[in-house]
Amino acid sequence: MIKMKWYEANSIEELKQIGNLRTVKMEINKDIKKLTGRKKLDGFIKMGSNSWKGQYDKIVALKKIINVFNDNDVQSSENNLNYFKSQADKYIFCLLELDGEERMKQLKIYKSLYVNKNAAREWYMNIARNIHPDVCKSEKSAEAMAELTSIYNKMVNHE
Repeated sequence: MIKMKWYEANSIEELKQIGNLRTVKMEINKDIKKLTGRKKLDGFIKMGSNSWKGQYDKIVALKKIINVFNDNDVQSSENNLNYFKSQADKYIFCLLELDGEERMKQLKIYKSLYVNKNAAREWYMNIARNIHPDVCKSEKSAEAMAELTSIYNKMVNHE
């Protein structure tokens, strides 16, 4: 049986299926620590509650915050994509012409990618599908792929 995750719950009843209130709080905190790379969440975010309704309301609020950021990322990505002929061209430009914070912002390189190897691999594969020389006919695709691989290796070998 596949266990539902706390962020997949669409009602208090579904949340209760995960376990008792304490277990749900521990799962939430474990996932937030994993994503943020923090060992302690004190003073950072408080996701616990003394009631199922309070806990569910906090989860809904967190989902809304995440959706606002995702919507903004989608809108800014759509605006930027209009400048480039393709997503591959944008990735190649970002990998070869940008650096520092601007590159990290455009390529959506977050601290969580250095902590979570699965997320880093998903990020890498998403970009590689667009710029790999077997798929992309740009003369700079091989150079961009090498740069992408270098960034990815720093993520997964970062201990």
